[in-house]
Amino acid sequence: PFGAQRAGNADGSIPEWKGGLTQADPSYKEGGKRSDPFAADQAQLTITAQNMAQYADKLSAGTQAMLKKYPDSYKVVVYPTRRSAAAPQSIYDATFANATGGKLVNGPAGSMPLGAAGGIPFPIPQNGEEAIWNHLLRWRGASWHANFSQYLTT
Repeated sequence: PFGAQRAGNADGSIPEWKGGLTQADPSYKEGGKRSDPFAADQAQLTITAQNMAQYADKLSAGTQAMLKKYPDSYKVVVYPTRRSAAAPQSIYDATFANATGGKLVNGPAGSMPLGAAGGIPFPIPQNGEEAIWNHLLRWRGASWHANFSQYLTT
């Protein structure tokens, strides 16, 4: 519903999306740490400078550079892929409606979405501007908290 392919890939390294994690962690206590739902997962492989050529088609240029620069300490530990993303059905429904109802209009401070609310405003973005609005107005959960620090230099 948020733009990714539902199907897994041909080699099975990316599984089919089946709705993600939709149940709250029953052991969670307010103010505490959330448990890792995948704590039992075992590493499938470790990529080092010595074996990186075998996986070069899966590694970014930056990761390859780090493996080369720090061969004794830098490594990439690979775990099973999980597709745990989930949102409430109301968000999926709104995103679906936005696919045909949302548009950009000129407002007093530049372009702004109109006719898109409650989900991803442009689930099939037609340009970079719509993609940026998707990022700015993405669903982040029922609530979220962030701390910001600023330092003034004089």
